[in-house]
Amino acid sequence: MEDNLQNDKLEEFLKNSFEDYSESPPGDLWGRIEGGLAPAPATPVRFSRWLGVAAAAAVVAFILIGQHIYFTKKIDTLSKKLEQNKEKLEGLEKDNKTLGLQKTDDSGSAPQALEQKHLEGNDEAAREKNTSQKKPESPIIQYQTPASPAQNTNTGNRPPTIEMPSGLAQTNVLQQPSLQSLPTPGQAFAADQEDVNRGPAGATANAPAPGLLPSKSTLLLAEGTMPAFSLVPVQPLTRPVRTPGRLSVGVHAMPMATSEKITSLKPGMPHPDKKVFSESTQSEGTTFYAGLTAEYQASRHFYIGSGLDYRKTSITANHEAEFRFKDRRPHGGGHGGGEHGFEHDFLYDLNTAAGLVEVEIRAEQADTTFDFSDDDEIDLSVSTRQDLKYLSVPLYGRYELGKGTFRLYIRGGMVANFLQSNNFAINDVRSDNPNLRFDGKQQPGGTPQNLQTLSLDYLAGIGMDVALTKHLKLRLEPALSGSLTSSHNNPFIKSSQFSMGVNAGAMYVF
Repeated sequence: MEDNLQNDKLEEFLKNSFEDYSESPPGDLWGRIEGGLAPAPATPVRFSRWLGVAAAAAVVAFILIGQHIYFTKKIDTLSKKLEQNKEKLEGLEKDNKTLGLQKTDDSGSAPQALEQKHLEGNDEAAREKNTSQKKPESPIIQYQTPASPAQNTNTGNRPPTIEMPSGLAQTNVLQQPSLQSLPTPGQAFAADQEDVNRGPAGATANAPAPGLLPSKSTLLLAEGTMPAFSLVPVQPLTRPVRTPGRLSVGVHAMPMATSEKITSLKPGMPHPDKKVFSESTQSEGTTFYAGLTAEYQASRHFYIGSGLDYRKTSITANHEAEFRFKDRRPHGGGHGGGEHGFEHDFLYDLNTAAGLVEVEIRAEQADTTFDFSDDDEIDLSVSTRQDLKYLSVPLYGRYELGKGTFRLYIRGGMVANFLQSNNFAINDVRSDNPNLRFDGKQQPGGTPQNLQTLSLDYLAGIGMDVALTKHLKLRLEPALSGSLTSSHNNPFIKSSQFSMGVNAGAMYVF
């Protein structure tokens, strides 16, 4: 077996295996070994992410507390008004009972007064009959009856009682006459003319029988027969207020400036054939929302809202990559291909705030006559751009302050983001090696590996509604948003995202 070791080329195999192996331990490793492998210092706690969560929670708590205070005051006010109405109702009931007792006292003397009035009416009718035969009267006299004087039967301090003829004793004096029983002006004039033509005899014949038509004084009601009326307070005219249960729909757009960063990074399992690099700690970009909004008015000042938005987030970041020429992979096409081709690919993994990305960079040899050594260093400065598109569904509460045309409000809630597409592109590649050139338009780009299909953000803002008409209002709102959950599922990368912008839109109130 020992004789065959040289033939098996074991030593050459081991040498080649360990030649490409390298480690990059942290700088404090040897100090930790000398100190007995003391634990690594704890990662400093970053409060920026939780600050946004606390702000959103504070907004929601403020809304709930404001609602509690408002409804408590409202209930107290309604209770006081209810007590006042009860007192007024009791006073009116007492007045009605007092009037009812007076009516009962006065009704006892009415029959005797009516009977005596009937006898006096018969005597007056006899005297009128004798007088009408001696002297003719105007035709209008047939519709008139002499007034019957009221007889005062009062024995105490009560007011005098008006008596009625016995012929009307069983008649309801409060009953209104029928319109069909009243003669028209033409009929009355014809009857009067006929009586004039016939002379005094006709007028006397058509005179009403005594006691059938009451005089004006008999139509006056006694004090006890008057119905009791209660005074109803008239409410003052007030401006109509917004009633709960109204629905509002509208459109809006919200451009925002976005900041994204890696908060902590743990070393993962190394890939034997790939190098791993990390992008810069903080990256900048933009986020744009546009879509539909619907709100339901739960109370006078509180609204519940939702909608459907299209969201696009674009992040631009930079990172550094270091290679040796032997780390390349010959490109399969181009000028010749194979190990002696003039196009070379560099593959590596990139840690980003959106998770791990597999990146491929293509380099072209500027001078085809130049012969690279395997140990030649190639340092790259790479600029990348990542575009993520979502369908977002917000759910929030909005508390409105004030009345009139300009109404301030505060808003807080959360947003569910559903990933639709992603794109990772290389904008620019620069190298300090003059023998290589990089065409940004021909770069393969990268492939994200750990993006989540669903992620959650918080949303908060303070804005103003401008009521143009009763049903149309404009909205302007400075807003902020941040990540509640990570947009990726890589356990070795912790990241956060924060955005600030202005929400503008129009709402129609039904």
